[in-house]
Amino acid sequence: MADTKTPKETAPPKPNPDERTMACVAYILTWITGLIVLLTAQKTERFKRWHAIQAIALGIAVTVLVVAVQLVFAPLAGASAAMGVIASMMGLALSVGTIVLVVLCAVKAYQGGFLRLPFLADVADRNA
Repeated sequence: MADTKTPKETAPPKPNPDERTMACVAYILTWITGLIVLLTAQKTERFKRWHAIQAIALGIAVTVLVVAVQLVFAPLAGASAAMGVIASMMGLALSVGTIVLVVLCAVKAYQGGFLRLPFLADVADRNA
């Protein structure tokens, strides 16, 4: 027996332009703007809430990574100049990677889509 649902019925409704804009804004300062967008979103604005939660999770994950890199490499950086260079390069790579992820997520949100980041998207799925 064939499924009688039309594609229009199975597809989720497209978010309105205001919702897309606020979902994009949620990524600008990761957890700070994500929290503001989440607190101002209504329960029915699942698109905006999902992106705000993923932005918060991204900000927390990046903060944890930065602290971990600093804890590991700070004692080693004092021991040798090479370790200081490696620590600086890791910090730079983490910063550039974060900026790239934020821009990609914000653009995808503005287009009305989702860029599902591993583990972080699952958090957003459960809580949006």
